[in-house]
Amino acid sequence: PYVLGGELIRGEWFGRYTDLPKYVRRAVFADTAMKTGEANDYTVFIDAALGRDGRVYIINLWRKKVDAVGLLPLARDVWASTNGNAQAMYIEDKASGTGLIQQLQAQAQFVPVIPVQRTIDKLTRVMEVQPRIQSGGVLIPDYAPWVVDFIAECEAFTANDTHKHDDQVDPLCDAVNTFMGGRFDLASLI
Repeated sequence: PYVLGGELIRGEWFGRYTDLPKYVRRAVFADTAMKTGEANDYTVFIDAALGRDGRVYIINLWRKKVDAVGLLPLARDVWASTNGNAQAMYIEDKASGTGLIQQLQAQAQFVPVIPVQRTIDKLTRVMEVQPRIQSGGVLIPDYAPWVVDFIAECEAFTANDTHKHDDQVDPLCDAVNTFMGGRFDLASLI
């Protein structure tokens, strides 16, 4: 049993790695926002890979408040940081994400974009990936400046939606579902 006020994702469940092992797939996952106010959500990009060992490795994470105009330059910078090693960029096809998808498809054709339709609620998405995280199937770097905030947000996620932010949780769920047999198919791009 879990407390509704949190503990759905525990920080100690994430494995740690120092050196990124060989991987079979790599992609960027995005959850976008379009306002920079203090109460507004963050835009988050997660660069992740499926290791040859079948586990998901979070390579890097960008969490920033940008307006709709700043999304395209940020997405391009994130894509460039993968040095051509990612196969696709998954973006939630909603609000500012829809605009970013269209801009990338029109202006930056070098980025294979896959629109993500989230048709189930956030709690259900978290519950789908929870066993994979709990069993050590998702690893984060030993040392990265974003890890503390990432763990804090994951641990603060609540079933009753009383948490302040969950912008990192959405692309985390997308990455785990994509690489570990979920509803998004990366294999069709390779």
